[in-house]
Amino acid sequence: MISNPQLETFNADFKKDLLLAQLYEMLDIYNGNHLLVPQGCDFYFANARQNFLSLDRLIAYFNSHVSNFTLQYSTPGMFLDAIK
Repeated sequence: MISNPQLETFNADFKKDLLLAQLYEMLDIYNGNHLLVPQGCDFYFANARQNFLSLDRLIAYFNSHVSNFTLQYSTPGMFLDAIK
């Protein structure tokens, strides 16, 4: 994810909008206000450092531009505790 608007490859708004659309679709499925968005698949984290940097950028950009959702890292246990 490129979050620097001065770069020609800036795509943060596009990525934010994609994620926001996915979250609105998930609201119809989940019962409550906590949504779990799993990340990755086989070999997705072959370059874990780069993937986490991109996720960090996405989370920061999303949280600063969207007021009705808050993204954060979680574990399955933290998610289950939150929906109790």
